[in-house]
Amino acid sequence: MMKIDRIYKEHARAMFLYARQLGFDRDMALDAIHDVFCIMLEKPELVDKVDNMHYYLCKAIRNRLLNMLKEQLSAIDLPDETEDSNSVGEMFAEVVTIEDEIIRCEEEDAIKRKVRQLLDSLPSRRREVLFLRYIQELDYEPIANMMKIPVAACRKLHYKAMLQLRDGIEQNKL
Repeated sequence: MMKIDRIYKEHARAMFLYARQLGFDRDMALDAIHDVFCIMLEKPELVDKVDNMHYYLCKAIRNRLLNMLKEQLSAIDLPDETEDSNSVGEMFAEVVTIEDEIIRCEEEDAIKRKVRQLLDSLPSRRREVLFLRYIQELDYEPIANMMKIPVAACRKLHYKAMLQLRDGIEQNKL
């Protein structure tokens, strides 16, 4: 029990972020995380057999979410784009006194919006590879295994995503 508690504390946030990156709403992400840990509690012998817990949990949350999607396809709410980004009011709530700071914040916000648009313009599989590679810090082999594609295809998706981002950065002069 204590081991699973520690695993939850170490990995639940990453699992939640991964679920959200895949496009699932907050409630569905939390339900899937709950389900994964319930299975671990019911079958503690699974925990002892896992070599790479981070990889195992990423794969488990992805599989659980896909199963939930199959079960409740019509009930899924897509995430609200404004949910993850700061509103102008929130951004300026703390620092309103210095004009230079306001200008800097506006410039940063514009850059963030452009980067977000670039990331959103990526096909979902390329975006998923980047998320798993840079946010979840997984190597190509576990990513390929999780996505059920060859490692070479995973590397190609990564390469094409980076190429598309570079082109977008050059076009937007970021």
